[in-house]
Amino acid sequence: MPGSPLKRQRKAGIRADDGSVIAFLYMPRTRDLPHGWRHWSPTEKIKHLLGMSLDRCYEILSWPLAELDPLHLSLRMQVWRVIFMGGTKALTRLWWESQRERCSPESRP
Repeated sequence: MPGSPLKRQRKAGIRADDGSVIAFLYMPRTRDLPHGWRHWSPTEKIKHLLGMSLDRCYEILSWPLAELDPLHLSLRMQVWRVIFMGGTKALTRLWWESQRERCSPESRP
């Protein structure tokens, strides 16, 4: 069967021990985000996108990969992706600001 196994599991759903379907978590779409979210700090964006504190994110990232079921693995990967992308964007912004200061006419002798 073509396609991603994780996508197939999301569509089919994972069954808990009691037989109920466990839903996979999805990130909110960009149009569902509040007005002005682009001006938030990386911490505020992470908290809003994941709906949890940074302490909880740290706890989730400390889970061992080998022992996770598909639901917890999906959650861990989403947390990692959001934090990694937020950190990358913040680092890029800092780098651009440092380059701008280095190359500005006021900083030249």
